[in-house]
Amino acid sequence: MKFGDRIALLREKAGLTQEQLAQKIGISRAALAKYEKSRREPDFETLDKIADFFNVSVDYLLGRNKEREKETIDIKEALENKSKVATWEGKELTEEQRQALKEIFAVIRDKLLEESAGKEGKGIRAETAI
Repeated sequence: MKFGDRIALLREKAGLTQEQLAQKIGISRAALAKYEKSRREPDFETLDKIADFFNVSVDYLLGRNKEREKETIDIKEALENKSKVATWEGKELTEEQRQALKEIFAVIRDKLLEESAGKEGKGIRAETAI
């Protein structure tokens, strides 16, 4: 399957017209039509926007990976799983570093939840410990 065919298939499965998808990712309908017909290739930024919009990897769009979904990594699970080696830039993390990262991510998660609740008019604070 060609790159353009993948985009068209994803767009059709989402029930979108070329015009609608083009507007959502910030390109012209004509450009999208050329991509779908494999007459033109998008730049990396546009390719990334398309992948993000459909929640697929760039490799999937390019036909290098058959899996549609992006790989998901649960950070908490990765840091707690003692049977796996956790690394940062190729260097193994110590137990203290793992714990510090869990605490940092908990603070970030709580802040994001507070901001989200504030936008919805709710004052809920996440108290779940990582």
